[in-house]
Amino acid sequence: MEVPAKILNLIEQYKSENAYELSMRLKDFTPEERMQISTGVLSKQKIRHKLPLWYENRDIYIPDPTIAEQASSHITATEKCRWISSYDIIIDLTGGLGADTIAFSAKAKQLIYVEPSSERADAFRRNAEVLGQKVEVYNATAEDFIRNTFPSIDIEQKKILLYADPDRRPDGSGRREQDPRNCVPDIIEIESHLRSHHPSADLLIKLSPIADISLLNRLFSSAPSVIHALALDGELKEVCLLFDRAASEDSFLSATHISHGISESTTKPNKRYPDLPILQDLDSFRYLYIPNPALSKIGLAGTPWADRLFKIAPSTHLYFSKEPMPFPGRVYEILCEHSWNKRTIASFSGKSYGLIAKNFDLKAEELRKKLKIREGDHSYLFAFRDSDSKRRLLEAQKIVIKEGSNKESR
Repeated sequence: MEVPAKILNLIEQYKSENAYELSMRLKDFTPEERMQISTGVLSKQKIRHKLPLWYENRDIYIPDPTIAEQASSHITATEKCRWISSYDIIIDLTGGLGADTIAFSAKAKQLIYVEPSSERADAFRRNAEVLGQKVEVYNATAEDFIRNTFPSIDIEQKKILLYADPDRRPDGSGRREQDPRNCVPDIIEIESHLRSHHPSADLLIKLSPIADISLLNRLFSSAPSVIHALALDGELKEVCLLFDRAASEDSFLSATHISHGISESTTKPNKRYPDLPILQDLDSFRYLYIPNPALSKIGLAGTPWADRLFKIAPSTHLYFSKEPMPFPGRVYEILCEHSWNKRTIASFSGKSYGLIAKNFDLKAEELRKKLKIREGDHSYLFAFRDSDSKRRLLEAQKIVIKEGSNKESR
């Protein structure tokens, strides 16, 4: 793919501007050039925070904002590399922008990128050269590559990983599919085919952050070695499945949360656990916990903290303990409980609180308007319903629990 220097220079010049308004202003350019510039600007804007080195590189050109939006960030792509060992060959079956492909260069002697769109494949080939990476590029569907090209590659005595990030918007409507059975390519068929015809090849699959773990455990011909939940700065980003053929037959659930550059992980066996006990009397429980999004995804049951925690209700993901403890998430010390009545509601008017509503009649913003409170982060209000469906309103302050059970307010 040839991109004229003047187009790259204009994208660099205008990459902070509104791409749609920019297209209307570029009257002296051909329609094709205007499209190249506005598309390049919009694509660069979508990777500004997730791939800063790509964003700052003038020579990187992305012809499709969709692949920029769907791409892994540098941080999450790098984290996935930590989950895998080194390989002779890593094959990205769903190339797209290629952020994961480039990240995998740290773990592979040979990289292969597969992409059905010729425009995207050409753009990646060009960008890989700009980034100084040697990658073999195949313009093919994942299914076609697996059945027709993969058998012809010299894989004898080689350790191989295949990676897939299926398109969750395959019909072009913009509506995201959460069920992997409705995504493209058919990763269930791919996993089954690899298991039958290339049983030594490992497979890593990236899925929607709201993919149902219980469903994933039932869909494939073999259990994943690990199901990873990956969160970044308080937001669940990915659920990934690793099929490591050399690993034991045991399956695990792993939760990783990366915040301010610090990674925190928890692993437990992938099996059904009894749910945490429901709290009947809140009076003697002084500490409230909200797990980080990755830990919340795999569930607290079966983790080292489960024996000391109680849930307030089956569908209310707030957890309580009598004594403070270090915890992978947010910890609060309960200061008092407020009755839910008109006098209490009126008493909050004009005050500042952080506000968290779980399984409550009103969403947090609706409740904030009703209570007439301002944004704040010194004290917090927790609104929820307990196991008897009674409205509860707790006031608490965020604390930091250090090893040795010392605590300090934040």
